[in-house]
Amino acid sequence: MLLFATVSYGQIPASRDQALGNLRINVNSAERELEREKRILLVTLKEDFRQLQIINNELMTRIFLPPSKTVEPITPKEISVSLGEIQSRARRLKLNFRLPEVEPENRVNQDALREGKLPSTFLILDEAVMRFVDNPIFQQLRVVDARLSVQAAEDLDKILRLTDSLRKLVREDRKQ
Repeated sequence: MLLFATVSYGQIPASRDQALGNLRINVNSAERELEREKRILLVTLKEDFRQLQIINNELMTRIFLPPSKTVEPITPKEISVSLGEIQSRARRLKLNFRLPEVEPENRVNQDALREGKLPSTFLILDEAVMRFVDNPIFQQLRVVDARLSVQAAEDLDKILRLTDSLRKLVREDRKQ
């Protein structure tokens, strides 16, 4: 009985050089993917930031300007949709900007809203949106100011609370 020993080269572990080469390729690929995700996030941030302003401006124009040839009267459904869009943009901005957590202010008083203070609440929302977008922290991205970061976080929190309260009120009014 004869036995022949053969070596199978298909099962030999990769050499150290090959392993390092593969590791470099994987690292480069991961770095490219990370850069791509950063670019996508930056585009998303810019778009959300821009749309927050546009939607807010359109909403305030249609609520406060009298109907005319250029400004149509706004329906409660359109108000609710606009508030929902502002709310979703504000949520994404809060998440993506990684702003500090802030203590929520007192909840918006629903009774005060029902007592005819709805227009003033829309003005408070407009003020919060404008203060957020005009925050100097967004003009000088390389400068980090803790006070301005907290202010931006507070403004976004206020926007989220106001849009939530206003949407509930508009929804209730539509049911009546």
